[in-house]
Amino acid sequence: MSGPTRRRRRTDPVAPVGSRSGVENVVITAVRSVTVAAASLVELAGLSG
Repeated sequence: MSGPTRRRRRTDPVAPVGSRSGVENVVITAVRSVTVAAASLVELAGLSG
């Protein structure tokens, strides 16, 4: 009975990247790009201001 119980855990930090859903990958990519954009905006604001 340990098999099904183990499979039910959705937030498993040991899970490989390939097992992630497409939505998760999209969210991660969006967060990364937003973070990069915010960092560059802060740099531009610091240089101009």
